[in-house]
Amino acid sequence: MNSLEYDTYLETLDEIENRISDDSMFPVIEDGRIKMICKLIFEFIKMILNYLKYHIVDATKKES
Repeated sequence: MNSLEYDTYLETLDEIENRISDDSMFPVIEDGRIKMICKLIFEFIKMILNYLKYHIVDATKKES
């Protein structure tokens, strides 16, 4: 994976997170606790993707 792919995944996660937060777009999730759990899961996934992006992809570029 390259850095651009990680950026795409991070932008997609942000879009999904915004859709969950904004009830006017998709009022599917009504329980606030479920929204909070979804946001936490997405933030955790974004942290993992950022780690992969900056530590693994950049490290392989430096080795080359």
